[in-house]
Amino acid sequence: MLRLFDFIDSVELVTGHSADRGETKEPEHIATSESGESALSFTSNLPPVLEIIRKSVPSLCDRTRAFKPSWSWSLGDVQTLFGNFASIYAPLTYGRYFVSADSGGALAVDFVSAPWLSLDAPIIIVLPGILGNSQSLYVTSATEYLTRLRNGPVTGYRVAVMNTRGTSGNPLSSAHLTHAGMTDDLRAVVSFVRKCYPESKALFALGFSMGGALLSNYLAEEGDACPIDAGFCVSTVWDLEACAERIEENYLRRLLYSYTIGTSLTRIVHAHEQLFRDAGATGLDELLSRSAVRMSAFNDIFMSHLAGYSDTAAFAAATSPIFRVGKIRRPCVLLNAHDDPFYGGDCLEDLRKRVRESGYDGLVLTITKKGGHVGWLQRNREGNIEQWFARPVREFFDTILSEKILWQNNRKKHV
Repeated sequence: MLRLFDFIDSVELVTGHSADRGETKEPEHIATSESGESALSFTSNLPPVLEIIRKSVPSLCDRTRAFKPSWSWSLGDVQTLFGNFASIYAPLTYGRYFVSADSGGALAVDFVSAPWLSLDAPIIIVLPGILGNSQSLYVTSATEYLTRLRNGPVTGYRVAVMNTRGTSGNPLSSAHLTHAGMTDDLRAVVSFVRKCYPESKALFALGFSMGGALLSNYLAEEGDACPIDAGFCVSTVWDLEACAERIEENYLRRLLYSYTIGTSLTRIVHAHEQLFRDAGATGLDELLSRSAVRMSAFNDIFMSHLAGYSDTAAFAAATSPIFRVGKIRRPCVLLNAHDDPFYGGDCLEDLRKRVRESGYDGLVLTITKKGGHVGWLQRNREGNIEQWFARPVREFFDTILSEKILWQNNRKKHV
């Protein structure tokens, strides 16, 4: 039920499908725009993702299902702060496994406890943001919604969370911090998950913020050989340098975001100081001498060198997914909000351009006016607070899986 002072958001849809460039289809929606033979054949036989969204993802195409933040929550910064630090759900129960990484150390992978799921249940690998883990609000919001049992061909998903290195309960075991260019980490997790559940009907991936950037880079690198059936990227930071400028453009954002993230990352480094000293990390002493650190300074002084680059410009050029998003060749939805304090506003114009020029109709950029950064908080019909993005995520994956099952059944008939 719509409440007084609720704000009904609209959605802009941009795709690489040339037939939809520049056309306005509806008043509230603007359309401007390990591997295997079976996986490649399946995705190559899918209809355009924009068509899938219009037909089967009502949260992005139906005003009655659109994002409806309360007036008091409509500001992007408010959505961002509550979406990252509020508590809605009780902590979820996970089973933790450690996966060896080629770059050294171990990756903590948490499987949500969902005993009601069958062994062939489809799997979603979730990639949190730069300081996120399996207990972050946006991860639990998605996990709680995706694991719910439903009638039909898609009953529920098994969720595996690839925790960011060094976060709570996941101490560093090597001198590496997770960044968007560490695609080999995701490769190791994908391989591990596939071995754990070889009978799974499908494998999807959901990335948030930096996790969305990592997922995008991975999908682009894998191209047509990608073992993941489809992806969904939420609040992705597409350009590292553009993000740094945006979160430092005024005092409030510097305080809320740049200093908070930079200082938190510095504390992780401090807690594992000996690891980095033994590795001869450049800039360690200068970094640890500061009590408060901006995100840009953390990258300039330490992170860019740790990742193997001469400076932040080279680091950003090599790891920002904006420069390779057009190489993605798996069905993928990119969800961003125009009022995202990390990557929104004018920053999105370059992303629109690159998605249109990709020429791939499996790639669709969706932009809401409101939502902040990994926020999209609203009250559902029962009056409970939820994060709206979980709805289009499930609707999209449900549809892709249904298409895959239909394709497999048709193929069997002709064998």
